[in-house]
Amino acid sequence: MQTGYTGHITPLEWRWVTVISSALVLLALLPFLSVVLSGRSEQFQFMGTLHNFPETSIDLAKVVQGAQGRWLTQFPHTPEPHNAVLLDVIYSLLGQVSRFTLIPPIILFHVARVIASIYMYAALYSLGAMIWTRLRTRRIFFGLVVIGSGLGWLYAPLTQNWGSADLLYPQIYPFFSSLINVHYPLAIGILALMASAMIQALRPGSEEEPGVNNSGIVLFFSSLMLALIYPEALFPIAVAFYLIVIGRSFKRRKFTQRTLRWMLWFGVPALPIIAYYISIFIYNPVVRDLWLQSHPLNTPSPLLLLIGLGLPLLIALPGIVRALRRFEAFGDQFMLVWLGVIVVLIYLFPVVRIDFAIGLMILIAYFGARGAEDFWFARLARPWRYRIAIGLIPVLAISLFYVLFMPNVAINTEITKGGPLLAPDYVATFQWLETRPDYQVVLAAPATSVWIPVWTGMRVVYAHGNGTLDAVTKFSAVEAWYRATDPSQCEALLEGQYHQHTDYRVLYVIYGPIERTIGETVCLDALAPIVSFGEVEVYRYLER
Repeated sequence: MQTGYTGHITPLEWRWVTVISSALVLLALLPFLSVVLSGRSEQFQFMGTLHNFPETSIDLAKVVQGAQGRWLTQFPHTPEPHNAVLLDVIYSLLGQVSRFTLIPPIILFHVARVIASIYMYAALYSLGAMIWTRLRTRRIFFGLVVIGSGLGWLYAPLTQNWGSADLLYPQIYPFFSSLINVHYPLAIGILALMASAMIQALRPGSEEEPGVNNSGIVLFFSSLMLALIYPEALFPIAVAFYLIVIGRSFKRRKFTQRTLRWMLWFGVPALPIIAYYISIFIYNPVVRDLWLQSHPLNTPSPLLLLIGLGLPLLIALPGIVRALRRFEAFGDQFMLVWLGVIVVLIYLFPVVRIDFAIGLMILIAYFGARGAEDFWFARLARPWRYRIAIGLIPVLAISLFYVLFMPNVAINTEITKGGPLLAPDYVATFQWLETRPDYQVVLAAPATSVWIPVWTGMRVVYAHGNGTLDAVTKFSAVEAWYRATDPSQCEALLEGQYHQHTDYRVLYVIYGPIERTIGETVCLDALAPIVSFGEVEVYRYLER
């Protein structure tokens, strides 16, 4: 029979974690099932992803390029030609797997997302088990970190302000992250294992040297993997680790070889990758500007961040106060410094910002478990502890249910405007374009252009704000082109006069139902019709 305390994870515990994780993975699949049951999939083609599909289409395009045999990837959601780079290697790897297994890239993307989610849940529970021997505390931590969310579901309808963190920033919330892509949940899982290794290395009285038989090897490979998958996540935890290590050395007035070795085992693996990223910034301006553009400075206001953390933060407050007072060496010091570093970076760092918040719910859940055990349970009668805890579970998770089904609401209300589903005529058009020479530039409506790189490998003039250089200018130019009433307004966009760094030239133009919602353009008169599929027509722009 399982006891209330254990120094390791028992098979019964792993079964419990497996059941909960499987339930969360199945829950994440419900929106796809909802699309099938709604009958929409019989009238329209599912294009690849539901949640945050404009951003995720960039990742899918990288998988497609990998399936075409490329390890170096380009960014086809912008028309400017540029040198390929080794970036977001997890998607290139998935593409190579698709290439050799013949599993379609889109299916493989979602299989990998499920696997990454299961890995994340297991790693999060392992972190809790490393810190606490009490099963109840482990489960409180696990519950808070995987289903904890904020009060955006309440704040947004009351104020019509939809900017709270729990509705906008999936990288903060493990379950929300599992809906979006592969690298978010994978990075959170790696962060959990890395935090576990760091806490063990920093525990009082430890004299272990880093090596292959202890947490040194975990730090080595975690640093390497995180630099490849999500380098922004590496910076806050690295700063926290080095601050603790250096701070303790100053306190002891002694900087030992052991301290230096731990710092090197963690820092050295990532250095060549970071150096490569710096070279990209210097020598590949298109990729540099796209990266900066996709990491905007806008972050939620402190109020909206607090609302986004909601009840988990309230539960965690006593634990945070306790950690500030005691600043215990085992766990509290590292977690508190890590939390402080994240807050400083997301509001004061000159670039990226919100991506530094990944892992934030790990910290809130850690202090939440501390607060629940040391403060809240001590003030509640035993029968009420579990009643209140069970009653809080649905309240904690309401925002997650909101973001879970939000794409389905959009599909039902704006189906004619494009999105995760497109008419079969567009799919036939994409299949025809796929047989043409690749890396050509296609002009289409933004809602159409999002999927062209994923289905054809071609570049587009404008797809969405974070994927297209000088997005505002190009969006206005595309809208104006499809509304043009004067032929003199047509040629500038086709000749690539709206560009940064390098020229481009449009070869194909698509005109279908989505484009007709923008306008009846006269620009088609100067183009050569090539082929049509139902209501979708393809034109070619010929040199004059």
